[in-house]
Amino acid sequence: MTHRYFIDLTGRVAANDPRMLESHVSLAVQGFLRAKGWLVTPANAELLKRSKDRQAQPDVADLWCIHVLFFPLFIELKRPKRRDGSRVLPGGKLRPGQIAWGMERAKEGFEYVVVDDVNIFQKWYEGSAH
Repeated sequence: MTHRYFIDLTGRVAANDPRMLESHVSLAVQGFLRAKGWLVTPANAELLKRSKDRQAQPDVADLWCIHVLFFPLFIELKRPKRRDGSRVLPGGKLRPGQIAWGMERAKEGFEYVVVDDVNIFQKWYEGSAH
């Protein structure tokens, strides 16, 4: 099922709808990066946890992204903040293990980005060395 109500085929967000979920953010980010030539792979934390030849890593980033010209990019996705009338509802929060995993990747020299707003992510991307 595509969520064209929220995103177009290049990943641009059409509206900040209060019903927008983390899965919508994921689809938008994936579409945006693929349009820029990135190979984007959603990480399957359950599979990584069950793998006998890997250390259990339940807090890995949601998206693992590689590009022929750039360093790998790890992206943690969160539900965006939402507006419900005059109220702003909080977005998703990082678990301590996710923070630790991201800090380890940053120490290793990788980029680790937390995305809860696709428009802000796109502005960051366009302003970075990508």
